[in-house]
Amino acid sequence: GARTGDLLQISGKRATGAKALPLFVPDRGQGIIQLDGVTRDNARAILGERVTLRPVAGGVAKRLVLQPIG
Repeated sequence: GARTGDLLQISGKRATGAKALPLFVPDRGQGIIQLDGVTRDNARAILGERVTLRPVAGGVAKRLVLQPIG
């Protein structure tokens, strides 16, 4: 039931957020989602594993802090 642009919480072994984007036409309606490697790693999910999705409300960030890794 998500629409393009909706914010979703994806929960595997851990929860993470993602923006809903459309699947390629042949893949639609099959009850599957596609995740990039970074999102899949953040959710601690593996290929073929079931995850749960739920829509979440988004807001405008008032502050953003960038910090180097390491």
